[in-house]
Amino acid sequence: MKLKKFALALGMGAVVSMPAQAILAPNLLSMQDDDIDYVLRATTGGGYAPVTSGPIQLGDIFLSVFEFPTVTLNGDSLVGPNEEFTGVAAVQLKSITNPGGVPVDPGAGDVPLPGAIYEYDVWNDFNSFLVSQGGADLGSYASGAAVALWYNPSTDFDLDLDRAHNGGNPNCANLSDCISKAATGTLFQVDGFLGDGDESWLATQVIPGGGDLDTVKTLNNTTTVASVNFALSNIYQVPSKDGKKLTPVGGIDVVTGMPCDFTLNPAADGCAQVTGNVNLTGGQGIDPANEAVAHSTTINAQKYVPEPATLALFGIGLLGLGGRLRRDDA
Repeated sequence: MKLKKFALALGMGAVVSMPAQAILAPNLLSMQDDDIDYVLRATTGGGYAPVTSGPIQLGDIFLSVFEFPTVTLNGDSLVGPNEEFTGVAAVQLKSITNPGGVPVDPGAGDVPLPGAIYEYDVWNDFNSFLVSQGGADLGSYASGAAVALWYNPSTDFDLDLDRAHNGGNPNCANLSDCISKAATGTLFQVDGFLGDGDESWLATQVIPGGGDLDTVKTLNNTTTVASVNFALSNIYQVPSKDGKKLTPVGGIDVVTGMPCDFTLNPAADGCAQVTGNVNLTGGQGIDPANEAVAHSTTINAQKYVPEPATLALFGIGLLGLGGRLRRDDA
């Protein structure tokens, strides 16, 4: 092989060995939603029921019914004409810690202060509760699930949870009605807790009284009660939509939001598969009969999926060039 050809082959090898994101970053799948929020508590007879008054307790369930008016892949909308993206998220309150690292137990009369951290974890009864309320069964994707999203090719239910509409009152009547309308259609994704060290769901209380439901449900729905941040692992992702490949799901740096090499690892390495943040706001406008206590707004969830087609074409071009080099050298 001539020296020039040898140098070219070495250059190609160097390019191919580079991480994909160094050439072209993977597609960013982003979502923004409207939702309403419930607090559930285990009942003495078994099962769970919404609670709408008194302090939040350790072990309570934070459940959100949501719609995603915006779902984009690198800025291009994946929400087709007359389609709806809706879903349910649920996690269980594990601990509350006041500023300074002081543990809080509302059941013992402790009061969470502004700056208190609410730590949530997987709710093992999430799937069975979904089904009991008329939602779709997650089946083999149920274990560890915290967020499930469906898309429906028709606006049969036309779920409207926007706090700016109808005075802030959703167009579903109660918890069962909201879940049955949100958890239907074609399963789009399931995210949750699979044992990775970077998984978390944390809420930071912003205002005094933010841990008391009597306060939260009466606050203006533009008032931020708590800020929430989460990092989860991907349990299921629909393989493709509108001809656009959405698997495999890559890694996202939990601090910078940049792509990273994800490995399911019990030790934290700063890389998860799904990250997001949301502001929890007051429940003003929600009909008391609905039993939701708050709205959420400005939720941003994101994950990385396969590299753009141009990167694949680049690889095909390299393969073709390699073949030509071999023919020239023959």
